[in-house]
Amino acid sequence: MAILTGGLAQLHQGQLRHELEHDAARMSTIITQLLKLSSWRAADPLLDKVELNTLVRDICIAYAPMALDAGKSLELDEQDRIWVEANPEILRIAISKLVENALMHTSLGSSVDLAVSTSGTLVVYNHGASVPDENWPELFKPFFKAPLNKPGAGWALPSSRKPWRPRGH
Repeated sequence: MAILTGGLAQLHQGQLRHELEHDAARMSTIITQLLKLSSWRAADPLLDKVELNTLVRDICIAYAPMALDAGKSLELDEQDRIWVEANPEILRIAISKLVENALMHTSLGSSVDLAVSTSGTLVVYNHGASVPDENWPELFKPFFKAPLNKPGAGWALPSSRKPWRPRGH
């Protein structure tokens, strides 16, 4: 990434350079998140007590402007305060990726619905096209995308595979 970023600095100022710098920054963020997620899964993670409702609400607030700009909305259904054991940073990354993915796939004018249940489960539902039956076995495999040229890196769903557990379980 450093070589790419250094090469971009050689370009003249302009729209193309600006877009490429933006893309390079996004790639750097994705790489950093993947490295954090990989190291977290490889080690015996230290888990903290996290209030799932508050975290999901904060993520919804952060993504609301993006949703509105895209002609979509976020709806959150909360039960009682739900505490889970998780690495807060990894949990934030995983839920943020799920919200980004759902916003990308939900239909214009519709909402992404999130629900935090009393069991400590988070359900994220978008009002877009369903996943074809033949893709279900592959859906949670890292970097799976269908079609291959669709936007994204293919790791939102795999990263969300239970990076937390309900308190007391």
